[in-house]
Amino acid sequence: MLSLLFTAALATAAPLLATRQKTPNDYPPRIYGDAFTLIANVTSATTAANPPINHWALTVERIGATQYAAVLAPSANVVLFLNGTTSDISAENTAIYAPPLDTGIRPVPLGMQFRTTSGSGFGTVGISYGYGDTGAGIGIGLRDPYARLFAPAGLHADTFVVCKQENPAYGRPEYPVLFHQGTSALPENCVAVALLAQCAPLPRLVGEKELNLVRPGVGCYEDVKAIDWSKW
Repeated sequence: MLSLLFTAALATAAPLLATRQKTPNDYPPRIYGDAFTLIANVTSATTAANPPINHWALTVERIGATQYAAVLAPSANVVLFLNGTTSDISAENTAIYAPPLDTGIRPVPLGMQFRTTSGSGFGTVGISYGYGDTGAGIGIGLRDPYARLFAPAGLHADTFVVCKQENPAYGRPEYPVLFHQGTSALPENCVAVALLAQCAPLPRLVGEKELNLVRPGVGCYEDVKAIDWSKW
């Protein structure tokens, strides 16, 4: 159960004057990839994760018969791909998938799904049996200068966070990836992260026609860990 003891809200400030309008050259360059992994970039200003989870990758941990929670791990990842047409990309109407499961009878989709948790201010992220939630995707240059994961707009998932859980067990991962709704401060056991897309080879897919998969590719980073953020 997440701690409900929140730290004081982080103070934020915006510059009064903008020196110039930023261009794509002011942000880390992207390349085109057929698939990607998601790499955590810690964005919390005052809270340090222990152990440090910066540059850990998103993977999955089984929490039920057909359910897998999104978690961070230092040496494992799950390859993902974007599903949707170019029009879907423009409308932020895409979904995210892992390669379908080949059961030998019919392919089973493995989609990224977002679930709210009543009253907690947090929601869960999973990659489980079933279709991915429409409205999730990777930011494109026109609307978001960073190639990072976004959740469906209706969830008001303002921030992705990772919260270290005490006494992890089956169904209770130690480093779950969650989304935070609202502007309240995070509990002391949580840090905010941006989940950045790092290009990866796309494995062989089964059931593309049966599952109506359309793979447009994605703008992603060649190596997230190598980005020198002081330049951007």
